[in-house]
Amino acid sequence: MVKSSLQIRAFHPHRKGTKRALGELESKVMDRLWKAPESSVKETWEDLSRERTLAYTTIMTTMDRLYQKGLLQRVKSGKAFLYAPRFSRQEFEEILTEEVLRGLAGATSESLMSAFLDLLAERDPACLDRLEEMIRQRRAGNE
Repeated sequence: MVKSSLQIRAFHPHRKGTKRALGELESKVMDRLWKAPESSVKETWEDLSRERTLAYTTIMTTMDRLYQKGLLQRVKSGKAFLYAPRFSRQEFEEILTEEVLRGLAGATSESLMSAFLDLLAERDPACLDRLEEMIRQRRAGNE
């Protein structure tokens, strides 16, 4: 599990992908940067403006906000910054999952585990087998 001080402020379980934790534009910026890391605001703006009209300053503000949230890193390149994701998409999803689970920490262990197992069995019965294997590996690693 990826450890991070990243704080997810909102979680929207009915949205898909990164939109569960990010706004629509933030999500598009992250998707773009996962495909083309080390991009400037201008490059990102030009690419995203192909889909819809966006102000350059809107993209600049969005990228700075993602940097302030700890999702992007940046390095100075001449007069501009080059931005790159601080985490891979998978790492971000792991962090998001961990933050959501931390939010559920007030629930009893029994109710949390029961709901989790029901969800896994409903989505993919083979998940239970993988979970069993993960538990075995975790126990073996702690001995």
